[in-house]
Amino acid sequence: MTAAAQNAFAVWFAAVRRWDVKGFTSHLSGRFPFLSLKDCIRERSERVNLFEFPDTTFRILGVSNDGGIFHAYDTQGSKIHQPYKKAEPNDFFYNPYRVNVGSIGIVPTELGGNYASPAYVVFSVDHTKILPELLAIILKAPWFNPTLRAATAGSVRQNLTFELLQTLEVPVPPLATQRAILAEWRKSQAAIAASEERARRIEAEIERGLYAALGAPEPEAGGGRERCMPLCWSELERWSFNYLWRTRKGLLGFQRSRYPIAPLSQCITDTRNGFCIKPVPGPTPQKMLKLNALMPEGLDLTATKYIRVSDKTATVFHVRAGDLLICRSVGSYDHIAKCAVVKEDAPEVLYPDIMIRVRLSDTVLPEYVRELIQTRVGRSFFQSNARTAVGMWKIGAEDIRSFPLPLPPLAVQRRIMRKVAAARARIAREREAARALSIRIATDMEAYLLGTKDAPPR
Repeated sequence: MTAAAQNAFAVWFAAVRRWDVKGFTSHLSGRFPFLSLKDCIRERSERVNLFEFPDTTFRILGVSNDGGIFHAYDTQGSKIHQPYKKAEPNDFFYNPYRVNVGSIGIVPTELGGNYASPAYVVFSVDHTKILPELLAIILKAPWFNPTLRAATAGSVRQNLTFELLQTLEVPVPPLATQRAILAEWRKSQAAIAASEERARRIEAEIERGLYAALGAPEPEAGGGRERCMPLCWSELERWSFNYLWRTRKGLLGFQRSRYPIAPLSQCITDTRNGFCIKPVPGPTPQKMLKLNALMPEGLDLTATKYIRVSDKTATVFHVRAGDLLICRSVGSYDHIAKCAVVKEDAPEVLYPDIMIRVRLSDTVLPEYVRELIQTRVGRSFFQSNARTAVGMWKIGAEDIRSFPLPLPPLAVQRRIMRKVAAARARIAREREAARALSIRIATDMEAYLLGTKDAPPR
């Protein structure tokens, strides 16, 4: 009876705008007035026939869930067969089928004047009523998401047309308050970015420290690939430009070190591909790891999905402390050979068939092997050996066994890993600080915009 009562409510007929229950369950209220978006946004519906300029190269923009607007690709007008929409600086555009998961953003100044697919909705904002950046924050905010979702329509795919977007109402503080809120937001984003940048620098220091400790040369700095690369016939080990280019850049595994270099096979006691099974609704006794469980700091045992398997299967494929799990099959080239070391026995957690489990002898530390595989030299070795078919990149046990590994004494490996562990602890602190600040500013922004907390003075 109680549960039924929670799903029942009364509404005045005068308040009915859409005959849709989700619209009544997402109501927001606050200290500031709510403004209908139809009063402050205007659709850019005009379209440009880019195909009328067949020899001109156009920049085409896209929008992602997390990164906002980006330069997707360049193409000539002759390859475009329908009118595109022009997006000016500070315009918005969004994917009407994915806006509910954050696929919306503001066109930055440097990308203004370029074009978006006609599948996207493009609109401008009246700056005298609401600042575009603040509107973007509202539309992507978790606390506003139920309201946004309530405005969508569709039985299978939820669609937010421009007409439906106009029905949304957002809290609009005075412009001076908006500017103060934005100043606080920018300050927090700058602090978050600084923490992330420090973490990236420490990560780079770890790699440089490994090369120095092993007496191995650092690979050449990145840059575009040469269009022409002369070679002696004797250098053609494989008929592959990718392979030869990486060879020239020192990116085909460790070739020089002050310590002996041996194939990883000399340190391997066992390899086994993972188990393939579809996930099921949970909870269940067993779980299967996801790809994002492979983290630099170790295996994330919370990144799992529920499965049902026999105890016999679980015994064969569960993870245990010291296992090295390596991504062997994936759609993304960048994720080939992504790996992590298992820190503790987990009899209820299995690893999937996109991973290969490697168990090592006591002549080498699993963490040491993991760190070397994750260097640019290590990852490039596996990327050079990866094969592709039907959109999947794959490596096998033989690629892992042939990985050239500098093999210092265990005492040296431990000394190296103590330094690495200290650096990873610093990275963890930086990322935790960024995560905590992200949560705090998101909470504060909701409070500022709904008026339950005063915005700090500028």
